[in-house]
Amino acid sequence: MKRNRTTAIVYYIGAVLFYMVAIIYIFDNTTRGMEITWWCLGSMWLFLGTVYFRKSPK
Repeated sequence: MKRNRTTAIVYYIGAVLFYMVAIIYIFDNTTRGMEITWWCLGSMWLFLGTVYFRKSPK
């Protein structure tokens, strides 16, 4: 379905945004440990995007 492919693209864009926030937290000296949380959230969204992309017919 086309809807699964669109959902996958949204998850991929969300993963990129989570990774960008993680990079910002890496260079921020006031917070420690938050970058790992955002990195894990980005990885989870990347995984979900892959799942939805595989569900869509070729």
